[in-house]
Amino acid sequence: MASFLLFLKKAFLFIKTAFLLHAYHLCRALVIPLMNFMFRLDMTFPDRNILYASNAIILANHTSNWDPILLGTFIKRKVSFIASDTHFRTPYLRNVMRLLSAIPKTKGKNDIKNLRTMIDRARRGESLAIFPEGQSSWDGKTISLVKGTAKLIRLLSLPVLCFSIEGSYFASSRWMRGIRKGRVRITLRRYFDVETQKSMNLETFEKELASALQYNACTHQELYNQPYKGLFPAEYLERILFVCPNCLSQDHMKSRHTRLICKNCSHYLTYDRTGALLYSHPEEIIPALIQSMQKIMSSNDSAVTHLRLSIPDYMEAQRRYFETFLKQKKEMALDASLISSENLTLIQYRHNKNILRLSGHLYGYADQIIIHSKDFNNYSRTFPLKDISGFNIQKNEIAEFFYKTDRYQLRPPGPRFSMLRWLLFIHYFSPKSASGL
Repeated sequence: MASFLLFLKKAFLFIKTAFLLHAYHLCRALVIPLMNFMFRLDMTFPDRNILYASNAIILANHTSNWDPILLGTFIKRKVSFIASDTHFRTPYLRNVMRLLSAIPKTKGKNDIKNLRTMIDRARRGESLAIFPEGQSSWDGKTISLVKGTAKLIRLLSLPVLCFSIEGSYFASSRWMRGIRKGRVRITLRRYFDVETQKSMNLETFEKELASALQYNACTHQELYNQPYKGLFPAEYLERILFVCPNCLSQDHMKSRHTRLICKNCSHYLTYDRTGALLYSHPEEIIPALIQSMQKIMSSNDSAVTHLRLSIPDYMEAQRRYFETFLKQKKEMALDASLISSENLTLIQYRHNKNILRLSGHLYGYADQIIIHSKDFNNYSRTFPLKDISGFNIQKNEIAEFFYKTDRYQLRPPGPRFSMLRWLLFIHYFSPKSASGL
């Protein structure tokens, strides 16, 4: 009887594996023409045989939500992608992810079950695709790799292929809605066989991986100057650019068609088809934030001009100004909140079940964040920054973090809200609590 049950178990596993394999290749066959039409894919490989010689670990930089699909279009071997567990929380997406054999991973948390699944897939001869930054980049530059990436790869004992996905940031970056049609290039940058990995210590191997995956979308764009066409290319740019370069006010930026306009002083920047920001008032005194950008551009040996700016330079100048602003405000007012936002919704989850929903105003202090309810008089929730872990942004606009044993979400009042401002705030006062910068 026991041997018969074992036979049934093996037969079921064989049928399930065969079904998932055919479903994967069917989806891939349907997606390839669509990806070529939308992104005009250009793939460069020194030796295509490396891709199909054996199962391997596939690493790539991550600047767009479409990166996993773009990678899957040219790898004929079945690949299991490591994906955010956000995609597994709704029944429809969960079924799609399972059909494609994706492996869920919680951002900002170590997951033993996830590790065991990866080891099991590797032993079964499947390839694994990992974006070692942990999430897509806000400014098109490679984020620091998740700590322990080299150790994980060494444990799996598979060859490593490092790819560069170039151009997807301007086609569909995480601050955008919709797609800007343009060319995306995928290039095999580095190959590490198992023997090469073992010849290096973990620290050296991690540095080599980081070097192989290093990418700056704007530097790449300066070389190729590819246009990316969309109906309203600047829409939702205020998600990442929340400080006005002229009046330095926060949360007053508003995107419309091709422009990013400050509602406070009416100055605007124009977003062009190559992904650059054009300053609109060259005849006036250059604002302090743009002067700061010029210094950053000079230090990076870039062309200095107050008329044409890149998103990474803007974001770096914005970050420096915001940190200075927080430092000065903390020194001026010890008991007052440093920043605040209205009409946010706090949701508390326990075992993936919603046990609390609270709408109100969020206040940030040097050691804590507090949300005051607008529905219940004098009711508030306080979260000390030192006890928060894994603060990150999901679906481009929802903040998520862990406090004690529960998961919490902060949902914005609208899709144009800059949750990045709160991520920078948490990271400045408690770097260990935030991830993704």
